[in-house]
Amino acid sequence: MVQHTYLGNYPKERQDDWTSECQGVTHDASHWFITQKGAVWRVPLEKDLRDHLADGVDGVRRRPIPISGYDHFGDPDVHDGTLYIPLEGKRWIVPPFLSRPRTPRIAAFRTSDLHFLWSAPLPKQQQAGWCAIDSKGVLLSSNSWLTPGVEKGKGPLFRYRIEGTTLEFLDRVVLRDEQGTPVVLNSMQGGSFANDHHLYISCGYVDGSHPSWGIHLFDLRTQRRIVRSTNGSGSFNYEFHTEDDEEPEGLTYWNLDGRKAPGIQGQLHAILLDNDTLSSDDVYLKHYRVEGL
Repeated sequence: MVQHTYLGNYPKERQDDWTSECQGVTHDASHWFITQKGAVWRVPLEKDLRDHLADGVDGVRRRPIPISGYDHFGDPDVHDGTLYIPLEGKRWIVPPFLSRPRTPRIAAFRTSDLHFLWSAPLPKQQQAGWCAIDSKGVLLSSNSWLTPGVEKGKGPLFRYRIEGTTLEFLDRVVLRDEQGTPVVLNSMQGGSFANDHHLYISCGYVDGSHPSWGIHLFDLRTQRRIVRSTNGSGSFNYEFHTEDDEEPEGLTYWNLDGRKAPGIQGQLHAILLDNDTLSSDDVYLKHYRVEGL
């Protein structure tokens, strides 16, 4: 049985340059990689995330989106020395001055310095707010709605194999709940492998409500959900309040027990974004100890 213990927020209600429209988080052996809508940050593990982050100071690096026509980074992942970030964008039709979504892409960067390497389209998808990569180089992503049926903006998980500077489409995977019924997840935000068999997914939005919102853990050997978070109670507490403009975002799995990460322990780390209209957005980084994986 997999057990999650909520360890709290660190940082809590943080407001800085990197927190505005913060989208996702991942890591390599010694750095955080944090995306916001228009840029990605590389932050050394030993850097206190309560401190001000500035490009070029204390080993921090920032890189804006390098591809014209794209304006939205999603929740990223790292594999074999490369950072992979999903990209969304729009194109304008003039006249009649309407916008249409561009084909989403995956952009690849060198983890050591955020040097842009290449990008590849995801032509079978209409959105790509997140990606997760296993140890064999298989990349997962999805549209905004995760559903068993294939429709525009909806559908099962998409699986790709990273082949050099391209992505080879493999297949689609339908995820199911604990009883085996196909799940419907709305507003997909993030994903992270704990290991090659276990996938965390986060979903939610700043407005409205849907019963799927929160964090889910799936066993890909059975394609079934093992456990999901609660909102406001319990040991796997991922608390958020959409009426206060709070929005679930990306997450990553990284064992930081005994590591030199100021204020942070545990294995699962998940972003909650507090969208502010009159000032910069606030970020809560939530941490969980995971046992049984």
